[in-house]
Amino acid sequence: MGEHVSLCPYKRYLSARGLSTIETLRKRILALVPLPGVVQLGVPGLAVTVRTEENATGCGFYEPSIGFVISGSKTSVIGDEVFHYDAGAMILTGMDVPSAYCAMRASAADPFIGLHMRLDASVLSELLVMLEPQLAEIDSRICEDDCLAFAVPKPDESVLFHLERLFNCAQDPIESKYMAPLISRELHMQLLLGPAGRMLREIFTKDTLSNRVGRAVSWLRENFEKPFDADELADMVHMAPSTFHRHFKAVTQMSPLQYQKRLRLTAAQRLMMTEGLDAATAAYRVGYRSPAQFSRDYGKLFNESPKRHVRRLKAGDGADAASAQATEALEH
Repeated sequence: MGEHVSLCPYKRYLSARGLSTIETLRKRILALVPLPGVVQLGVPGLAVTVRTEENATGCGFYEPSIGFVISGSKTSVIGDEVFHYDAGAMILTGMDVPSAYCAMRASAADPFIGLHMRLDASVLSELLVMLEPQLAEIDSRICEDDCLAFAVPKPDESVLFHLERLFNCAQDPIESKYMAPLISRELHMQLLLGPAGRMLREIFTKDTLSNRVGRAVSWLRENFEKPFDADELADMVHMAPSTFHRHFKAVTQMSPLQYQKRLRLTAAQRLMMTEGLDAATAAYRVGYRSPAQFSRDYGKLFNESPKRHVRRLKAGDGADAASAQATEALEH
């Protein structure tokens, strides 16, 4: 298991303006979101996460997003990789990836806070076409070699300032409608030009290996309840089976079958939470043929039986329940 220990270094990368922005956002978010939870703001794709309990663990999917930790600290486990990060850290997800996560430092007096924005694949693809003539020059300025779907690169203050501007727009309906789309586009361009630009380009440029894995991931997300053959899926995205298996694992930290299993378990949890289904009915709905196998797989992931886990989530705080009822947004 790889471990990326990065607690406490990130604020040292920020200027006085960056530190001031982090503190201002902390105060404004707490005034706006006094209770723990994941709250969508007035700009499409923009959300904040507030957690007031340490070790509030969960499992879900991180969607393509960019975000900053505003306060507190957190651990995310992506396959065999463990990432630790705290205030000032920038977290980038380029593809839907399954994760286990845990708030390491959070309390009512000093909560964990994250501000995050969902990425728009169509905007990234359009901008990459525009940038194509300058890609060689851009590559020379980018030192990051990691092309995985989840990264904690050196924080880019320009990205932080764009997120602050989007947060400001969310408080005004007119700015949200007219200014936010322009700022969001600038944010996407800044990401492509920044330290994690290569990662995004690998994922969103047509016919790269990572892009083909992304197409396979999209198929699995849309068809998770159906049985599939991994070699046929490889052929669908025009990859040799051995190359597909190797690169899928490198990008998502899971095999295709493990990825499908996580999709099914997460979807079943949502059905039990939102529709009140029992475990057996939810298991059949998401594609399991054996409720007993479903219960075993669920127990391995969540460390308790489906019935007991869902009962605890429903009785728990709003943040845990909200996380269980929706596909996990990037909870920075």
